[in-house]
Amino acid sequence: MTQQSTSIEDKTRRSLVLSGGGARGAYQAGVLKAITEIALNLGIKKPFDIYTGVSAGAINAAFYAGYTHNIKIGMKNLEAVWLSLTPKRVFKTGALAVGESGLNWLTSLTLGGLYDGHKARNILNTEPLKELLNQTISQLRIKRNLKNGHFDALAISATKYETAETITFVQSRETVQMWHRGDRRSELAVIQPKHILASSAIPIFFSPVYLGGTFYGDGCLRNVAPLSPAVHLGAQKILAIGVKSKVSPQDKKIKHLEPTIARVIGVILDGVFLDNMDLDVERLLRLNNIVTMMKSQHQSAHSFRLKPIHLTYIQPSVDLGQLAGEKSQHLPKILKHLIKGMGSMEEAAEIISYLLFDPSYCNALIEIGYKDGLSYQKTIEEFLTVPYP
Repeated sequence: MTQQSTSIEDKTRRSLVLSGGGARGAYQAGVLKAITEIALNLGIKKPFDIYTGVSAGAINAAFYAGYTHNIKIGMKNLEAVWLSLTPKRVFKTGALAVGESGLNWLTSLTLGGLYDGHKARNILNTEPLKELLNQTISQLRIKRNLKNGHFDALAISATKYETAETITFVQSRETVQMWHRGDRRSELAVIQPKHILASSAIPIFFSPVYLGGTFYGDGCLRNVAPLSPAVHLGAQKILAIGVKSKVSPQDKKIKHLEPTIARVIGVILDGVFLDNMDLDVERLLRLNNIVTMMKSQHQSAHSFRLKPIHLTYIQPSVDLGQLAGEKSQHLPKILKHLIKGMGSMEEAAEIISYLLFDPSYCNALIEIGYKDGLSYQKTIEEFLTVPYP
């Protein structure tokens, strides 16, 4: 994950990388609010050249890219969308809709091969989210902003269920080379709301999305290298926003009881949404150290073509899962009933943190993100103003 220097390109290419996390994406909106204010105070109207996102991060990245012609208005509108969210704007919350899905799961699990009816594929119906994305993600604005040079590229990743690959859909102003690394590859695309819907289809809970003749799900599922698209697209400086708390597991009060299904699913979801960003950040920092060491030992530094990639990583200063558990009363009654069947609300806190699309929770996350962003003000200012060496 190192970048080759060139004598032709003198311009620093800055990338924003946004991870997934369902409702936790409101935290990213808060950090982006701080970054936008810092950038505008510096007179910078184009803070990033490349936008990449997965899952909820895909929603934020695509939305922000659609307003790169006026980031002040764009940030105001992005915050308004998160603050206006209610569960019914994301998935159907009626007892009939949720109950039918729950019944299908129960029937499929208990009767197995004896049941020939409709097999369970997801717990929640996300038709409302599809409508919301159609209303808020503007394919036309993204295309126009690319053409006018307000940013250079947008990359959205989703998981292709047929092949278990991570597919990164790329829309770029200029011709870019596509990549294929193991189970990760890229495709040129005109990014539309359906790509965002596919990227944010939380496994088990949200419906898979039919796109280009096959089904896709949440981009976090097999995405072991979330920083990779930015690197492939030529980023020299990366600002990544995660949604995993800095709080150490040792600092959490964990009961020494046999884990319920809720606790197990919570750990699985954390592994899907949170861990890969931390691991990729560690990997990039380790490679940067190796490159720096090799360069210092090279006889001619000018002939050594590899350079480190500058990385700024911002993550929550508080435990967003614990906060979600404290606000679990805002879940729809029928969903709360289903979750209680898997364990206590305390043990289901991590699950709730991905599904709690509620103004009280989202507002709290935006405020935390905004505060965290401002705490990085000097670092962000350097990121935006200091050119890549």
